[in-house]
Amino acid sequence: MKCRHQCNNKHSWQRIYQNWNDGNTFFDRMTMGLAAILPAMLADKAERAFVIGWGTGMTAGELAALSSMKVVEVAEISPGVMEAAPLFDFASVNATQNPKIPLI
Repeated sequence: MKCRHQCNNKHSWQRIYQNWNDGNTFFDRMTMGLAAILPAMLADKAERAFVIGWGTGMTAGELAALSSMKVVEVAEISPGVMEAAPLFDFASVNATQNPKIPLI
């Protein structure tokens, strides 16, 4: 996992890069939560987030659970992942039902 701070004249943002392709609702829960919360804590304003890949939904769910977060856009290309996503709501703070999380 890598964390990078970037900025331009108008905006500043935090990025977390994860380099694995599987998720586990037991062993990965803390890591996925930190992947969401850490850059949000470092941001000047934690109001918008973009997550690439739904996976178990834990990263998107943790971000959307932040009171300051207005929207967490998620890009997912696999219909199968989204069909299975409700099975992980117990671990993702009910991410599939959160209105702050639009899929793009």
